[in-house]
Amino acid sequence: MTRQLLSVIRVLVVDDHEVIRDMVSSALCAAADIDVIARCVDGLEACDVAASTRPDVVLMDLSMPGIDGVEATRQILADNPTVRVVILTSAAHGRRANEALEVGAVSCVFKGVGTAEVVRAVRAAAFVA
Repeated sequence: MTRQLLSVIRVLVVDDHEVIRDMVSSALCAAADIDVIARCVDGLEACDVAASTRPDVVLMDLSMPGIDGVEATRQILADNPTVRVVILTSAAHGRRANEALEVGAVSCVFKGVGTAEVVRAVRAAAFVA
């Protein structure tokens, strides 16, 4: 069974580097079917914002100060298991990326890919059953 077709995919972007947040957010906003509803600088903020905004997809950095992407993913999914988390990482196949997948992230995207691939990953995540 697939998820219901969404008219607009509501995305929360989480990364502690401003340039990454800005670039990814701009690429996502350029897509007609994606709306970046918030941007966060760390995992703690992401947990709070996800609880209040209920995004469809969270694009989550792994390495952040305080609560990292694995723990933030765990907490967000505990609060709302229908959210889909896509990990955005500079370590394509690292141990932490595998841990994020084990706690419920649906995919990982390497920061070295183009923005079109990030957009595709967000779209794909939105329709994971």
